[in-house]
Amino acid sequence: MIHSVSIRARNSLLNFFNRAIPQYGDRNDPESILVHQYWQFACLITLAVFTSFGVNSLRLKFYELAFGEAIIVLNVFVSNLIYRKTKSIDTAVHAMIAISAPATAYRTIVIGGIYSPILLSWPVISILALMTISFYWTAFWTLFHIGIAILFYVAYKIGVSIPSHAPPGVGEDVRIAMICTVQVVLLASVYFIRKLNSNLREIIRKQSEKITEVVRTLSHDLSSPLMTLQYRIQAIFKSQKYPDGPWQDVLDIIYLCYEQISNVRDTEAHTSKEAGARTYTHIHAFGKRDSEETLIHSLFIFTTIAITGLFFFFTLFYILLGQTELATYHLGVAGPGLIAWWIFKKTRSVTICAALMLLTSLIAAISAIRITGGIESPIFFMWPVVPVFSGIVLSIDFAGFSTAIFSLVAIGFEICRRLGIVFPTVLSPDANALARLVSLGSVQLIFIFAINHVKKQNQRFRSLAAHGRKRKLRLLATLNSSATSPLLRIYQILSQYPGDPEISEALRAAKACVDLIDHTQSINETFQSSGAVDLRDVIRDITFLQTEALVAKRIHWNTKFPPREDTILVLADRAGLTYQVLNNLLSNAIKFTQSGGTVEISVRDGDDYWNIGIIDNGIGIPADLLNQLFDPSKQTTRKGTAGESGTGFGMPIVKTVVESYGGSLNVESKTPEEDPLHHGTRIQIKLRKAKTLMAE
Repeated sequence: MIHSVSIRARNSLLNFFNRAIPQYGDRNDPESILVHQYWQFACLITLAVFTSFGVNSLRLKFYELAFGEAIIVLNVFVSNLIYRKTKSIDTAVHAMIAISAPATAYRTIVIGGIYSPILLSWPVISILALMTISFYWTAFWTLFHIGIAILFYVAYKIGVSIPSHAPPGVGEDVRIAMICTVQVVLLASVYFIRKLNSNLREIIRKQSEKITEVVRTLSHDLSSPLMTLQYRIQAIFKSQKYPDGPWQDVLDIIYLCYEQISNVRDTEAHTSKEAGARTYTHIHAFGKRDSEETLIHSLFIFTTIAITGLFFFFTLFYILLGQTELATYHLGVAGPGLIAWWIFKKTRSVTICAALMLLTSLIAAISAIRITGGIESPIFFMWPVVPVFSGIVLSIDFAGFSTAIFSLVAIGFEICRRLGIVFPTVLSPDANALARLVSLGSVQLIFIFAINHVKKQNQRFRSLAAHGRKRKLRLLATLNSSATSPLLRIYQILSQYPGDPEISEALRAAKACVDLIDHTQSINETFQSSGAVDLRDVIRDITFLQTEALVAKRIHWNTKFPPREDTILVLADRAGLTYQVLNNLLSNAIKFTQSGGTVEISVRDGDDYWNIGIIDNGIGIPADLLNQLFDPSKQTTRKGTAGESGTGFGMPIVKTVVESYGGSLNVESKTPEEDPLHHGTRIQIKLRKAKTLMAE
């Protein structure tokens, strides 16, 4: 319930912000769109957080801090103005960070310098920057902010006093607000990054599947016109009407087309298998060969190593400061990191290992905070690690739960402070200031490397997927050229006999084959050739293509058109609607109808749409296959009533083509076992009227 509400809230906010800020990403480049979506998210979260901070500062009459927060809110609008004018993410992000830097330094100064709770929010800058600009620019801005923190530390060391201007008790309120807000913002940011990358991978996967469907179905879709062409040529050959004609050569060319199509289909199957193996060989992981799981395993390995190394570093740091107890607590996090790695190798469970690390981190953190000043402890500078680590490798529910637990612990220490419960610190003021600086700097640096690793892993996956996609496109181009050349040769031979009705029919079948192959050159990416197509002409074409099959099975073929309609124009492209949609559906209807059965195609007026129905009284589709009919990952092939075979991949691409025209497809079916009297399949297609497009 909570999860679904959070998803609806997130989508509502994104939809609102999509309207408020235009998207200038390249619509043909999913990765460009991803970056622009993240920019919108960063603006939204910055605007929401600092507006609430500013209102709270005004409520507490802390006008100096409210002024700094107003500058950052204004900066969001200025950066968006730059974004609108330049259409450049890089320029807008650099402007935002450059303006925010002095405002952030000012906010730190007015509330105590190196002891300011404002420093707790600085890791957010690294996260927000890295997903919109390059790693090197992010490193520059991160080091720039660390440099400002070092200046505050140097000022403290040389005795330059930076007093806090906060009213009594306000500094503590700001501290707990910063701790909790940073936790939530970082978790939301990392999850949003992960979700967008997952969506991008899904887009690429679907693009690859679409090309695969085209290759697989082309051989099936070519069978009708190629078979018709073969029958026509054989009839001409047997009639001896043109005894000197090269009819045997033409038949040999047709058989060559069959062979080439079969070879390409086999090569495609091998290419898909090899591409899958390549993806998982290059991305090391334990567990199942699932792209999302593979990436999570790889990221878990990296983050575990990074966090273990970070806490080993702090173990040595506190040993050098002479704080062996604090060093022991940090070792209590680094040690379980190694144990979690060993458990992961045995169980291959990210959740168990991450839960172990989070639990030991929580116990060690509470123990360390208890001896370093409670809510004022520098240990809180390490807490941003929790949402980043859990957000990368865990589900949003588990990550949110762990982040909430750590936030509640911080709130507990704040409640103790308000109740007068004092936690003494074992750190001297100098050691406390140094611990703050080192914690801030190391956490920011580990963040940029961790998030950069996320980006690299996703880019590697996308590059491997793109490589496989290019190979399939080359394969499709090979199929087009290898089949088109011989068919054009047949077309040239037949054109030498003008005026003969039988040869004209053969010419028509040859042209249908060439048109279908030409159509695949555009279908692999998108269907942009939509225009006004007359349904009467299309239905006449598919009737011609399926004549042999209809006659062979003695199928009763009926067509129904609305009266008083000379032309029935729909928004589609002629080749796609003819060969990829209606010919495919009619072929299936004939295949699964018994000899002597009935197949009907009807066209009805539906206001802005034409409703096309293909109805048969055949054997129907079993319920289990009906549920998988449009799933490209499922092969739903089965033998026809006369033993006809098929690929089982035709229906997903039919649905894809219909939806690309702005139409819809619905299938209803009953088997003889389900309904002995009214069995068969009814397919309803809705296509937009061409005049509707003209009106728009």
